[in-house]
Amino acid sequence: MCVGGVVVGLEKKDDRPGDVRVTVAEPIRRRGRPPRLDVANATAVWVEERPIRLGDQLWWQGAFAMWTPQEAHADVMPDRRGGVDYDIQIPRKGYSHEGEVNEGFVAEWTE
Repeated sequence: MCVGGVVVGLEKKDDRPGDVRVTVAEPIRRRGRPPRLDVANATAVWVEERPIRLGDQLWWQGAFAMWTPQEAHADVMPDRRGGVDYDIQIPRKGYSHEGEVNEGFVAEWTE
């Protein structure tokens, strides 16, 4: 099983140099309604630090996470699959757990 979604929170801690905690929420799509993020079930994981931003996508399984910058999402650039800017492998630094959601970002998020 893999876990992931849209990045809705980022956190660094002084006692974990080189690592970042990434919180993700899965988009919920319902016919006739605008999509929203399922922040009630948001989850997080520590990964090796990269220039990850709110709105990017991250999923993980096993020892690695896969990161896709927002500008390389398939819905924006459908021909960009498996390239340098799509599903970039990052070492995981911990187990899944609850994360901190940036409510301001979630309120403004659109797919």
